[in-house]
Amino acid sequence: MKVLFINPSSKRDVPRFYRTELRYDPPLSALYLASYLTEKGISCDIVDTAIEDINIEKIRNGEYGLISFTVFIGAFLKKANEICDIIKHVNPDVPIVYGGVMASIFPEEILNEYKADFVVRYEGEITLYELIQYLEGRMRLPDINGLSYRSGNRVIHNSPRYLENDLDNFPVPKWEMLGKYCNERQIPYYFAIMTSKGCPFKCSFCYNRQVEDSIRGDSPTWRFKSAEHVIAEIDYLHNLSGSRVFTFLDDNFIVNRDRTLKILDFFRKKNFYIEQCLGHMNNFNNNELIDAMGGIVQTAIYSFESASPRLLKLLQKNLNVELIPQINLKLFQNGITTNHSFIVGLPTETDEDLKKNVQLMIKLKEINPYAYAATYLFLPLPHTPIESYIINDMGFTLPYTMKDFEQAHFEFEGGKKYRPWIDDDRYILLKQYCDVFKDAFQINNMALSENSITLLDENRVLKHIFSGIECVRKPAVYYVPYVLDRVLKGESINLKRDLIEKTIGCN
Repeated sequence: MKVLFINPSSKRDVPRFYRTELRYDPPLSALYLASYLTEKGISCDIVDTAIEDINIEKIRNGEYGLISFTVFIGAFLKKANEICDIIKHVNPDVPIVYGGVMASIFPEEILNEYKADFVVRYEGEITLYELIQYLEGRMRLPDINGLSYRSGNRVIHNSPRYLENDLDNFPVPKWEMLGKYCNERQIPYYFAIMTSKGCPFKCSFCYNRQVEDSIRGDSPTWRFKSAEHVIAEIDYLHNLSGSRVFTFLDDNFIVNRDRTLKILDFFRKKNFYIEQCLGHMNNFNNNELIDAMGGIVQTAIYSFESASPRLLKLLQKNLNVELIPQINLKLFQNGITTNHSFIVGLPTETDEDLKKNVQLMIKLKEINPYAYAATYLFLPLPHTPIESYIINDMGFTLPYTMKDFEQAHFEFEGGKKYRPWIDDDRYILLKQYCDVFKDAFQINNMALSENSITLLDENRVLKHIFSGIECVRKPAVYYVPYVLDRVLKGESINLKRDLIEKTIGCN
């Protein structure tokens, strides 16, 4: 048995955030699953369609006994469906399995509308391994928990598989499976590390809220690898590639203070750096933790979603907006820049709510002129509490076919059908708001563009929302705080000193 993991990604043509070169998200789902199966003696290949083409002849010739996709909402789902059509055309007998969030919450639709033969619901390592045992004739199909499949005209959903509490039971990912794509320059992939799953907070819009209670069992909402396990992966990847810069992509990396401090201490002793890490604002509100991050962490990412206390209640986002400036000041004093995101187009959102976002970012730019923020158009994810609010409390109908989900995204073009509470005029205003916001609060906001100036001059509502924007603090020099570039150039680095020195002369 040989398994092919396909990451149905699409090419992107611009660097994300501050990255100066195009660096892709590595296919982590495929890497983690393939690493687990490899430990069990099963041969695996990984193909990321953002980077390379699929070898159709290998599929036609029957080299693979199983082909696996992990799918998310939007383009991933669409691309996977297109590839499946090709695979089934050249080799109709090869079994195809889908996993990931969309497959897990819509297994019946995936099996009926696409060419998948199986769906692995939620975490896939053990279920996928047992599916292979079945395909090799060593296990009964009904005995595989967490699996869905067709039997005649029916779709069968086997019993759920409960979540694994101890993530140390899974192996260190075998990054060498990515071959030449795993290298010190981190091109085409940056080194993304996942050290935990889930989040202890209960935001109403988050995909973590899509997990069915029936499969959680006694598992906590945030599960993590031990500091020792995380350190083992970092060491493994450093020895493999020579890299000293790593990125933590956990939804909330810093929940456990003691674990985080152990990992940071390891980084300090090894002279390693963290490109970025994500966390909830409430977890960043810890002086000891921020002091330990100083000199190690380049960018701290924590999203407010909104500066409006009223909307934060709708989002079930348990944070105090008044604390944000002092947390950012402490981060800045430790040489850590910040990245924030705001959601616009929320149900019941007003102009004053949008204005609060602007006012907050003006304050944060005053503290650190290299802080930056982005806006995203709200997309109600299926099976989340806020989706229920939109349907049951507001009385709107949301598109629900898989074809609709293939087109769903966080951008404006063609996105109005997913936000029926927004009328046409409001939609145009939100698009203009996001254009000006992106311009005003980018890393190097030297001056507003002519387009932004024209929009503010011609639209009195927009001008009111952005009142005070002419006073936003601007960087004195163009600076991109990207530590990977500096490590690769062999520069002397002092993150605490460097960021503060760059702000001298900012106005």
